[in-house]
Amino acid sequence: MTFPVVGIIGGGQLARMAHQAAIPLGIRTRLLADTPQDSAALVVNDVVLGDYRDLDTLRRFAAGCDVVTFDHEHVPTEHLRTLLAEGIAVRPGPEALVFAQDKGLMRAKLDSLGVPCPRHRLVADPADVAAFAAEGDGWPVVLKTTRGGYDGKGVWVVRDQEEAAEPFLAGVAVLAEEKVDFVRELAADVVRSPHGQAVAYPVVESWQKDGICHEVTAPAPGLSPSSPPRPRPWRCGWPGNWTSPGTSRSSCSRPGTAGSWSTSWPCVRTTPATGPWTAR
Repeated sequence: MTFPVVGIIGGGQLARMAHQAAIPLGIRTRLLADTPQDSAALVVNDVVLGDYRDLDTLRRFAAGCDVVTFDHEHVPTEHLRTLLAEGIAVRPGPEALVFAQDKGLMRAKLDSLGVPCPRHRLVADPADVAAFAAEGDGWPVVLKTTRGGYDGKGVWVVRDQEEAAEPFLAGVAVLAEEKVDFVRELAADVVRSPHGQAVAYPVVESWQKDGICHEVTAPAPGLSPSSPPRPRPWRCGWPGNWTSPGTSRSSCSRPGTAGSWSTSWPCVRTTPATGPWTAR
């Protein structure tokens, strides 16, 4: 019997936990890491060092893998499309991963699906942010770089036009959102196979500290079958709209008004930030 080799691009803690979960399943992992000191590179035997932004490096790495997946969302989408065209299995595929890479595209996709989100739009400069604030309830406004932000990076809560200048220094598109007051954040992980099978894990509650997921309670307390989010049809239906197998996270910030949900988004990755406990 031969066992598959899963190539993981990125050597962070999520790749390390995925490797740990793969061992009892007989799945071998191959890692593309930046340095030998990366978290997963310290424990995975088969490690390739290289730049995930370089197409030739990705080709050489993927040549020894049955399927390629990710520890992070930052691999250039056009490189992944090239790998797919060359016959390399990429899970999740670039047509799904792009929604985790680009917050602007993600918001547009959720709008097209009729998912309730905070008021939002792309903004061109600080004056446009001021106009966005005036269109709604005023300041403060949440600004996010559409690409590259993670773990509290690339997110600002601004209270006037002067504070709104900093996000535009990043050199990428900026998304403005209304600031939503909420009582807690809930998340649900769904995993889909290439054959259409789906597994929904229990809804969890996360607590953020300095913009980073600090603590997760699983299952989330105080939920009932009649309370949003609804059970499996709600959670398993959305990943089908991302058109690719893999792991998706739908996170909802629950405002103070019962039954009202402010936002949801996919996080297509090896093990989402609120889901590492599922790998254990």
